Formats: sequence, C-alpha cells, structure tokens
Amino acid sequence: MKSLVLALALAPMMAFAAGKTATATTTTTTTVAATTAAATTGTPVDVKITGMTCGSCVQKVQDELAKVQGVDKASLKVELKGNHATMTVAQNDEKMMTAIKDAVTKAGFKVEKIDVATAPTATKKN
Repeated sequence: MKSLVLALALAPMMAFAAGKTATATTTTTTTVAATTAAATTGTPVDVKITGMTCGSCVQKVQDELAKVQGVDKASLKVELKGNHATMTVAQNDEKMMTAIKDAVTKAGFKVEKIDVATAPTATKKN
C-alpha cells in the first residue's frame, strides 16, 4: 500500500522531469547546430604562443581564449605540441586580434605570431 501511495505521489514529478529532459535535448541540439554553422562561416586563425610547458598552461590559455567574444568555442584547440592555438573567429579585424593577444597575455603567456587564413584568390583562365 505504501508503494502505491509513493508511486502516485511521485508520478506528477516524474512526468515533469521527462518533459524537461526533452526540452533540454532540443535546446542542446539547436545550440550545437548554431555553433557548427558559425564555425563554417568564420575565419580560421592559428596563434603561435611562447612559454607553455605543460597541460596546465594549455588549460589556462584555452580558458582565457574561450572567454573572447567572437571565438567559436567548438573550434578552439590549444596544443602543447607546437605551442599554438587554433580557432575560428567571427570577425577578422584588429579588435579581434587584440582580444586574442590580450587573452593569451592574461593567461600568462606571449603571442609570437597570429596567422589568419585568407580565402583563396580566384585564378583567371584565358
């Protein structure tokens, strides 16, 4: 009898939780799709960083770069091997490059060089 009473009392909460799970899944799927779309429309950037020596260094740089407005978090990778970070950015302008340099500096490291991928130029055939 106690089990039946407990089941009846918990039924509305379980139904509510099931509804929330479906909403959360839909929201996550939408967010991933939006992030993927942003990654395909941005500009690829490779940042050469000096001073990283361990996994903790990599994590510090990654955390700071992830805070930069316009950096696609899904594309962001910081690698100890090669001492660099790659990412896709929304805008290829001086403000974005300064924000990237500032984030690396805030993490305690120095930007040696930033390479920005450019669109291939069309070649004329005559």
